[in-house]
Amino acid sequence: GICRIPAKSIDRLHLYNKTGHRHVAIFHRNNIYRLPVYDDQGNKLSAADIYSSLKKLADSKESDEKQTLIGHLTADERQLWAPIHEQLSSVPENKNFLDTINDSLFVLCLDENYQSSSGTAIKKDTQTLMGFNFLHGGGTKYNTANRWFDKTLQVIVAPDGYSGVNYEHSLAEGGIITALVDYVLDHCKTAQPLVSTGKSSLLNKCQVVIPKDVEQSISESEKRVN
Repeated sequence: GICRIPAKSIDRLHLYNKTGHRHVAIFHRNNIYRLPVYDDQGNKLSAADIYSSLKKLADSKESDEKQTLIGHLTADERQLWAPIHEQLSSVPENKNFLDTINDSLFVLCLDENYQSSSGTAIKKDTQTLMGFNFLHGGGTKYNTANRWFDKTLQVIVAPDGYSGVNYEHSLAEGGIITALVDYVLDHCKTAQPLVSTGKSSLLNKCQVVIPKDVEQSISESEKRVN
């Protein structure tokens, strides 16, 4: 649930507040959503309800509209990202989306197809290319904007089911994540398929306000990221 915050002199680690650790931040087609996984009494929501919300997002027409490419900034040089982050934070409307990411348990990235340089969709057995996608998102044409590299843990899922994690390493060594992944893989061996419950979506879409000069910074960042 920890997030690395860029700063001009030295980055800092953001620890979740008392109301945090109750939701997951969802990235889909560069849009950002808050998905609660606990109710107001602190009880875990059912896996079926969570799955239902994610399925509705993947199937919705709204999800066809890509939002900002702000995620590219988190892949850029820290000394360039820091003043831009400060500028974004100064916009009151951006508090919700930043809190959604910073205070979340982790970020879940629901990706689009990652294609090879020739423009053809990669084959399922091309694990090296999927590794590139999990590491950096494939650049501005693909999934790099659908990331928040400041977040300690990002879980990444491709449309064909390929899954991986991206880990921001300043908090601790990778052994913690290895143990988590082993637990998830063991659980998958016995988990039953989920069926959508048909209940209303739990997701809340976050508004992101981008000042004009920040739009220019994003364009410049895209070139460096590639």
